[in-house]
Amino acid sequence: PHPGRIRKWVELRRKPVSERRVAVLLYGFPPGVGATGTAALLNVPKSLEGLMARLKGTGYHLGDLDPSALDGEDLVAALKSQEDQRLVSRGAAAVLAAGAGAAESAGLRAAAAEVSPSWLKDALTYPPSWGPTDWGPIPFLPEHDVLVGKMEKQWGDLRGYRGLMSTASGNLLVSGLQAGNVFVGVQPLLGIEGDPMRLL
Repeated sequence: PHPGRIRKWVELRRKPVSERRVAVLLYGFPPGVGATGTAALLNVPKSLEGLMARLKGTGYHLGDLDPSALDGEDLVAALKSQEDQRLVSRGAAAVLAAGAGAAESAGLRAAAAEVSPSWLKDALTYPPSWGPTDWGPIPFLPEHDVLVGKMEKQWGDLRGYRGLMSTASGNLLVSGLQAGNVFVGVQPLLGIEGDPMRLL
């Protein structure tokens, strides 16, 4: 692996637990049909309650979150409310203003940001100068824009992408709930309006 990547792994291992940032992403596909926070034969809300309690107990910084007051159903309901297209169209400011509903009483708060489609395209493309050692022990490295190429084959130019989580201004909305250094969100809702199954 690339020396810079190894250094970052070592730094993360040495970083105090209270300073580490964690993202928990829930299943939510297909979007808009109540699948957020579901999993076959698993109780996702209860699992979230247990996970957050364990994170707090092992020293992760969860801000004002009180795991004993957390109701996983409230957490999932808050995430589902952020999928409302009227809210999405108004962007990050609207999500933040709407808050986290009943989950706020346990110490969770709404979190949201907007990214431009061109930023997404750049983020999914790695520098052409990278070699196989930058990606680990693989005998070849795919084209630097392989992900973008596959996505654009389905959805058209990403710089003009308008999808399920696009705001009225054309940015992509990323939203979820925050508790200190822990973010809980839903897997990115990409796809075409009216055809969410059109994936890679």
